[in-house]
Amino acid sequence: MIKVYHTYNNVKHHDVILHELELYLKNKYNAELIISNNEIELPGGIVVSDCSLLIEDTVTNTFKGITFADSPYRFLPFFQNRNNPNDILLISQYNEEESKSSQYQCKIKKSIYVASSPSIDLDHYYNKRQENKDYIDKFYFRGNINAIGRSVIPLLSHTPYFYGGHSINTADYFDELINYKVGLCIPGVGEFCYRDIEYMGVGIPMVKFQYINELYHPLIPNYHYISIDRIGDLTSERNGKEEHMDAYIKRFLEVKDDKEFLSFISNNARKYYEDYLHPTVRLNQIINLLEIW
Repeated sequence: MIKVYHTYNNVKHHDVILHELELYLKNKYNAELIISNNEIELPGGIVVSDCSLLIEDTVTNTFKGITFADSPYRFLPFFQNRNNPNDILLISQYNEEESKSSQYQCKIKKSIYVASSPSIDLDHYYNKRQENKDYIDKFYFRGNINAIGRSVIPLLSHTPYFYGGHSINTADYFDELINYKVGLCIPGVGEFCYRDIEYMGVGIPMVKFQYINELYHPLIPNYHYISIDRIGDLTSERNGKEEHMDAYIKRFLEVKDDKEFLSFISNNARKYYEDYLHPTVRLNQIINLLEIW
Protein backbone atom coordinates (compact mmCIF):
# COMPACT_ATOMS: atom_id res chain seq x y z
CA MET A 1 0.00 0.00 0.00
CA ILE A 2 1.26 3.44 -0.95
CA LYS A 3 0.26 6.28 1.36
CA VAL A 4 0.83 9.93 0.52
CA TYR A 5 0.84 12.61 3.23
CA HIS A 6 0.45 16.22 2.14
CA THR A 7 -0.66 19.50 3.69
CA TYR A 8 -2.37 21.28 0.81
CA ASN A 9 -3.36 24.96 0.72
CA ASN A 10 -3.35 25.66 -3.06
CA VAL A 11 -1.62 29.02 -2.70
CA LYS A 12 1.87 28.61 -4.18
CA HIS A 13 3.44 26.78 -7.10
CA HIS A 14 4.83 24.15 -4.73
CA ASP A 15 1.25 23.36 -3.67
CA VAL A 16 0.31 22.78 -7.30
CA ILE A 17 3.27 20.57 -8.16
CA LEU A 18 2.92 18.45 -5.01
CA HIS A 19 -0.77 18.04 -5.78
CA GLU A 20 0.16 16.91 -9.31
CA LEU A 21 2.56 14.39 -7.79
CA GLU A 22 -0.01 12.92 -5.42
CA LEU A 23 -2.58 12.62 -8.22
CA TYR A 24 0.03 10.84 -10.34
CA LEU A 25 0.64 8.38 -7.49
CA LYS A 26 -3.07 7.85 -6.99
CA ASN A 27 -3.70 7.21 -10.68
CA LYS A 28 -0.68 4.97 -11.27
CA TYR A 29 -0.35 3.13 -7.95
CA ASN A 30 -3.80 3.58 -6.38
CA ALA A 31 -2.12 5.45 -3.53
CA GLU A 32 -4.12 6.43 -0.47
CA LEU A 33 -4.03 10.23 -0.13
CA ILE A 34 -3.92 11.68 3.38
CA ILE A 35 -4.44 15.39 2.73
CA SER A 36 -4.96 18.07 5.37
CA ASN A 37 -5.11 21.86 5.64
CA ASN A 38 -2.96 21.60 8.76
CA GLU A 39 0.43 20.09 9.47
CA ILE A 40 0.44 16.30 9.67
CA GLU A 41 2.45 14.75 12.51
CA LEU A 42 3.51 11.13 12.08
CA PRO A 43 5.31 8.61 14.30
CA GLY A 44 9.05 8.99 14.18
CA GLY A 45 8.98 12.73 14.77
CA ILE A 46 8.30 13.89 11.21
CA VAL A 47 5.98 16.80 10.49
CA VAL A 48 4.59 17.22 6.96
CA SER A 49 4.17 20.96 6.42
CA ASP A 50 2.44 22.83 3.61
CA CYS A 51 5.50 22.79 1.36
CA SER A 52 6.40 19.12 1.80
CA LEU A 53 5.08 15.72 0.81
CA LEU A 54 5.83 12.25 2.18
CA ILE A 55 5.29 8.92 0.42
CA GLU A 56 5.15 5.71 2.48
CA ASP A 57 5.30 2.22 1.03
CA THR A 58 3.90 0.07 3.85
CA VAL A 59 4.88 -3.18 2.11
CA THR A 60 8.57 -2.42 1.64
CA ASN A 61 8.84 -0.08 4.66
CA THR A 62 10.33 2.72 2.58
CA PHE A 63 9.73 6.46 2.58
CA LYS A 64 10.25 9.05 -0.14
CA GLY A 65 9.87 12.74 0.53
CA ILE A 66 10.23 16.15 -1.03
CA THR A 67 10.39 19.51 0.71
CA PHE A 68 10.49 23.05 -0.60
CA ALA A 69 10.86 24.44 2.94
CA ASP A 70 13.29 27.29 3.58
CA SER A 71 14.57 25.30 6.57
CA PRO A 72 14.12 21.66 5.51
CA TYR A 73 15.67 20.15 8.58
CA ARG A 74 12.39 19.24 10.24
CA PHE A 75 12.23 16.57 7.52
CA LEU A 76 15.89 15.60 7.37
CA PRO A 77 16.40 13.93 10.81
CA PHE A 78 13.57 11.46 10.14
CA PHE A 79 15.39 10.11 7.08
CA GLN A 80 18.79 10.24 8.76
CA ASN A 81 17.55 8.35 11.81
CA ARG A 82 15.94 5.64 9.68
CA ASN A 83 19.06 5.47 7.50
CA ASN A 84 17.34 3.11 5.09
CA PRO A 85 19.25 2.83 1.78
CA ASN A 86 15.93 2.66 -0.08
CA ASP A 87 14.63 5.94 1.36
CA ILE A 88 14.91 9.13 -0.72
CA LEU A 89 14.54 12.76 0.34
CA LEU A 90 14.61 15.70 -2.12
CA ILE A 91 15.68 19.01 -0.59
CA SER A 92 15.20 22.23 -2.55
CA GLN A 93 17.37 24.31 -0.22
CA TYR A 94 20.15 21.74 -0.42
CA ASN A 95 23.38 22.61 1.36
CA GLU A 96 26.01 19.88 1.29
CA GLU A 97 27.59 20.99 4.56
CA GLU A 98 24.27 20.88 6.42
CA SER A 99 22.84 17.80 4.76
CA LYS A 100 26.00 15.68 5.12
CA SER A 101 24.43 13.09 2.85
CA SER A 102 27.67 11.11 2.52
CA GLN A 103 27.38 9.92 6.14
CA TYR A 104 24.08 8.15 5.58
CA GLN A 105 22.84 5.24 3.50
CA CYS A 106 19.55 6.98 2.73
CA LYS A 107 19.57 9.09 -0.43
CA ILE A 108 19.51 12.82 0.38
CA LYS A 109 19.27 14.49 -3.01
CA LYS A 110 19.27 17.95 -4.53
CA SER A 111 15.98 18.97 -6.05
CA ILE A 112 14.28 21.75 -8.03
CA TYR A 113 12.72 25.06 -7.03
CA VAL A 114 9.61 26.90 -8.21
CA ALA A 115 8.14 30.36 -8.75
CA SER A 116 5.58 31.85 -6.38
CA SER A 117 2.10 32.31 -7.81
CA PRO A 118 0.52 29.64 -10.04
CA SER A 119 -1.77 32.33 -11.47
CA ILE A 120 1.15 34.17 -13.13
CA ASP A 121 2.12 32.97 -16.62
CA LEU A 122 5.86 33.54 -16.83
CA ASP A 123 5.83 32.65 -20.53
CA HIS A 124 3.53 35.63 -21.12
CA TYR A 125 5.93 38.01 -19.41
CA TYR A 126 8.92 36.44 -21.15
CA ASN A 127 7.28 37.14 -24.50
CA LYS A 128 6.42 40.70 -23.45
CA ARG A 129 10.03 41.29 -22.43
CA GLN A 130 11.25 40.12 -25.84
CA GLU A 131 9.17 42.84 -27.49
CA ASN A 132 11.16 45.52 -25.66
CA LYS A 133 14.93 45.65 -26.20
CA ASP A 134 15.41 49.14 -24.75
CA TYR A 135 15.65 48.22 -21.09
CA ILE A 136 15.95 50.71 -18.24
CA ASP A 137 19.61 51.10 -17.30
CA LYS A 138 19.24 49.97 -13.66
CA PHE A 139 19.10 46.78 -11.62
CA TYR A 140 15.84 45.94 -9.88
CA PHE A 141 14.47 44.32 -6.74
CA ARG A 142 11.11 44.26 -4.98
CA GLY A 143 10.06 42.13 -2.04
CA ASN A 144 9.96 41.78 1.71
CA ILE A 145 12.48 44.32 3.00
CA ASN A 146 11.08 44.84 6.48
CA ALA A 147 10.27 41.68 8.43
CA ILE A 148 13.01 39.64 6.78
CA GLY A 149 15.83 42.18 6.79
CA ARG A 150 17.48 42.89 3.42
CA SER A 151 18.83 46.10 4.85
CA VAL A 152 20.94 46.73 1.75
CA ILE A 153 17.81 47.81 -0.18
CA PRO A 154 17.39 51.16 1.66
CA LEU A 155 21.09 51.78 1.00
CA LEU A 156 20.69 51.01 -2.69
CA SER A 157 17.63 53.25 -2.98
CA HIS A 158 19.92 56.28 -2.71
CA THR A 159 22.03 55.25 -5.71
CA PRO A 160 21.25 56.09 -9.36
CA TYR A 161 21.83 52.49 -10.51
CA PHE A 162 19.00 50.78 -8.63
CA TYR A 163 15.20 50.82 -8.65
CA GLY A 164 12.73 49.02 -6.39
CA GLY A 165 12.05 48.45 -2.73
CA HIS A 166 8.94 47.16 -1.02
CA SER A 167 6.46 44.68 -2.53
CA ILE A 168 3.73 45.80 -4.92
CA ASN A 169 0.72 44.16 -6.56
CA THR A 170 1.84 40.95 -8.32
CA ALA A 171 0.69 41.89 -11.84
CA ASP A 172 2.16 45.39 -11.49
CA TYR A 173 5.39 43.79 -10.29
CA PHE A 174 5.87 41.71 -13.42
CA ASP A 175 4.85 44.56 -15.71
CA GLU A 176 7.52 46.67 -14.01
CA LEU A 177 10.20 43.99 -13.70
CA ILE A 178 10.49 43.12 -17.39
CA ASN A 179 11.55 46.68 -18.28
CA TYR A 180 14.87 46.56 -16.39
CA LYS A 181 18.29 45.37 -17.52
CA VAL A 182 19.10 43.19 -14.50
CA GLY A 183 17.25 41.66 -11.55
CA LEU A 184 18.88 41.55 -8.12
CA CYS A 185 18.73 38.36 -6.01
CA ILE A 186 18.91 38.58 -2.21
CA PRO A 187 18.13 35.46 -0.14
CA GLY A 188 15.25 35.16 2.27
CA VAL A 189 15.15 32.57 5.05
CA GLY A 190 16.42 30.13 2.43
CA GLU A 191 18.87 31.05 -0.29
CA PHE A 192 16.63 30.14 -3.21
CA CYS A 193 13.65 32.45 -3.54
CA TYR A 194 10.61 32.35 -5.81
CA ARG A 195 12.04 35.55 -7.31
CA ASP A 196 15.10 33.72 -8.65
CA ILE A 197 13.00 31.31 -10.69
CA GLU A 198 10.72 34.12 -11.85
CA TYR A 199 13.73 36.06 -13.15
CA MET A 200 14.81 32.99 -15.10
CA GLY A 201 11.31 32.41 -16.41
CA VAL A 202 10.81 35.95 -17.71
CA GLY A 203 14.34 36.11 -19.10
CA ILE A 204 15.81 38.92 -17.02
CA PRO A 205 19.52 38.38 -16.19
CA MET A 206 19.95 38.09 -12.43
CA VAL A 207 22.90 39.22 -10.37
CA LYS A 208 23.77 37.44 -7.13
CA PHE A 209 26.57 36.46 -4.79
CA GLN A 210 27.62 32.98 -5.85
CA TYR A 211 25.10 30.37 -4.72
CA ILE A 212 25.94 28.22 -1.72
CA ASN A 213 22.87 25.99 -1.98
CA GLU A 214 22.56 23.66 -4.94
CA LEU A 215 19.80 22.46 -7.24
CA TYR A 216 20.00 19.02 -8.85
CA HIS A 217 20.97 20.55 -12.18
CA PRO A 218 23.66 23.07 -11.20
CA LEU A 219 23.25 26.79 -11.72
CA ILE A 220 26.59 27.86 -13.18
CA PRO A 221 28.08 31.23 -12.19
CA ASN A 222 28.35 33.70 -15.07
CA TYR A 223 26.48 31.25 -17.28
CA HIS A 224 23.00 31.06 -15.73
CA TYR A 225 23.39 34.17 -13.57
CA ILE A 226 25.73 37.13 -13.10
CA SER A 227 27.93 36.04 -10.22
CA ILE A 228 29.62 38.10 -7.51
CA ASP A 229 32.43 36.69 -5.35
CA ARG A 230 30.91 35.80 -2.01
CA ILE A 231 31.17 38.03 1.08
CA GLY A 232 30.35 35.94 4.14
CA ASP A 233 27.42 33.56 4.61
CA LEU A 234 23.74 33.73 3.65
CA THR A 235 22.74 35.67 6.76
CA SER A 236 25.27 38.41 6.13
CA GLU A 237 24.18 38.51 2.48
CA ARG A 238 20.53 38.90 3.45
CA ASN A 239 21.31 41.55 6.05
CA GLY A 240 23.58 43.33 3.60
CA LYS A 241 25.70 46.34 4.45
CA GLU A 242 27.69 48.90 2.46
CA GLU A 243 30.22 46.32 1.28
CA HIS A 244 27.38 44.31 -0.27
CA MET A 245 25.90 47.44 -1.83
CA ASP A 246 29.28 48.33 -3.32
CA ALA A 247 29.66 44.81 -4.73
CA TYR A 248 26.21 44.91 -6.38
CA ILE A 249 26.91 48.29 -7.96
CA LYS A 250 30.41 47.33 -9.08
CA ARG A 251 29.21 44.16 -10.79
CA PHE A 252 26.27 45.92 -12.43
CA LEU A 253 28.53 48.61 -13.85
CA GLU A 254 30.84 45.91 -15.21
CA VAL A 255 28.08 44.22 -17.23
CA LYS A 256 25.33 46.73 -17.87
CA ASP A 257 26.55 47.80 -21.32
CA ASP A 258 27.66 44.35 -22.43
CA LYS A 259 24.55 43.40 -24.40
CA GLU A 260 26.09 40.17 -25.63
CA PHE A 261 26.86 38.96 -22.09
CA LEU A 262 23.45 39.98 -20.71
CA SER A 263 21.75 38.18 -23.59
CA PHE A 264 23.96 35.13 -22.97
CA ILE A 265 22.90 35.00 -19.31
CA SER A 266 19.25 35.60 -20.14
CA ASN A 267 19.12 32.88 -22.80
CA ASN A 268 20.91 30.31 -20.64
CA ALA A 269 18.69 31.01 -17.64
CA ARG A 270 15.53 30.80 -19.72
CA LYS A 271 16.66 27.50 -21.26
CA TYR A 272 17.36 26.13 -17.77
CA TYR A 273 13.82 27.14 -16.78
CA GLU A 274 12.35 25.53 -19.88
CA ASP A 275 14.33 22.30 -19.45
CA TYR A 276 13.88 21.74 -15.71
CA LEU A 277 11.42 24.14 -14.03
CA HIS A 278 8.66 24.90 -16.51
CA PRO A 279 5.18 23.62 -15.48
CA THR A 280 5.23 21.23 -18.45
CA VAL A 281 8.42 19.42 -17.34
CA ARG A 282 8.87 19.80 -13.59
CA LEU A 283 6.66 16.87 -12.52
CA ASN A 284 8.77 14.50 -14.60
CA GLN A 285 11.88 15.96 -12.96
CA ILE A 286 10.53 15.10 -9.52
CA ILE A 287 9.32 11.64 -10.55
CA ASN A 288 12.78 10.83 -11.90
CA LEU A 289 14.59 12.20 -8.84
CA LEU A 290 12.31 10.22 -6.50
CA GLU A 291 12.96 7.11 -8.63
CA ILE A 292 9.26 6.46 -9.08
CA TRP A 293 8.90 4.11 -12.04
